Amino acid sequence: AHVFRPPDPSHRAPQVDPVTGHGLVLGDQHPRGLARGDAHVAGVAQGSVGAPKHRHVVGAVGKEARRRGQLDRSRSDFKRLFDIVPCYITVQDRDYCIRESNQTFKRDFGDCHGQNCFSAFKSRTDICPECPVQKSFSDGEIHSSEEVVRTRAGSAAEVIVYSMPVRNDEGQIDAVMEVSTNITEVKRLQRQLVLMGLAVAGMAHRTKNILMGLEGGIFVVNEGFATNDNAAVEEGWKMVDRNVRRISRVVKDLLLCAKKREPELEEGVSPAEIAREVYELFEERTVSESVEVDLELA
Repeated sequence: AHVFRPPDPSHRAPQVDPVTGHGLVLGDQHPRGLARGDAHVAGVAQGSVGAPKHRHVVGAVGKEARRRGQLDRSRSDFKRLFDIVPCYITVQDRDYCIRESNQTFKRDFGDCHGQNCFSAFKSRTDICPECPVQKSFSDGEIHSSEEVVRTRAGSAAEVIVYSMPVRNDEGQIDAVMEVSTNITEVKRLQRQLVLMGLAVAGMAHRTKNILMGLEGGIFVVNEGFATNDNAAVEEGWKMVDRNVRRISRVVKDLLLCAKKREPELEEGVSPAEIAREVYELFEERTVSESVEVDLELA
């Protein structure tokens, strides 16, 4: 006799995807010949309905990772450029507190994060007069000024300061960036040029005075010849001789200053004698111009 037995659900034939032709694993079904733990992996590997979604997620994660990597590199490049700029850069809030600073600033002034800029730069207890940062907060424009600051080593530095507003996405000013360039060496050269100009001007005046003395001596000599006054000729010639020696000394002094030498100070120089020489130099000219000059020596 034959006994009817219903089919075992666990031995049902595996279902087949009508599109791909690959087996589908539902519940605890699995393709014959595979272990239960490998069935789902095999279905995905063979192109099951879950595979395209899986590939989409993996691709999105990869793009996000690349974007994050590019962002991190950009931030790193910006930070490196921010630090190597040969200027003092600080970012200050509305309380004039330093929130960011570059390595150039930290090298000369130390890490002043959270410290007021006027304290870090000048050891002041209040805001500086005509502060460019204050002006940038007020009108949102770029301002500049020249300041003298003091480094942490105690040396004074002359800087030119530019301040510019930093705005948020809504266009409001959240902070001000202050960029200061050390111009101490430029100022030193500028002062030297000014001193050189003054020296040249003084030398020109001195030369002109000597030439006027020569003109006065020549005038006296000519007058002596015209009147047959030998005493006047002798006096005029002395003036010419004296001023020729002076102009010769000036030229030699210029040549001496053309090379770097240690100064040799001359002893026994009398200011009274110098004043008398100046008086004598202009005496003839003042007489001819009807100008009275009094010489008073202590």
